[in-house]
Amino acid sequence: MEVTVIVLPVPATVDTVLANPTTTAGVVGFASTVSTVAGTGNTVTVTSISHPGLVAAMACLLGASFGLLSEYVATVLTREPAKEGSSAQ
Repeated sequence: MEVTVIVLPVPATVDTVLANPTTTAGVVGFASTVSTVAGTGNTVTVTSISHPGLVAAMACLLGASFGLLSEYVATVLTREPAKEGSSAQ
């Protein structure tokens, strides 16, 4: 069994994360791919619909879609009704 260890830079402060958000995205991307490999038991060399990178990417897209939908629904539900005699906004 081979074990690959990749050392990722760890942000020291919040200012570092805000100044360089790609570090955080790299950590999240690596973690999601590795967790998918561990969860599915497939290697990254498999060429099928169950490829760990594809599964992780689709999970991120699906999660982002639900996040946007939630934002739109929350905006509609919290919108104040238009007052009588004024134009609708």
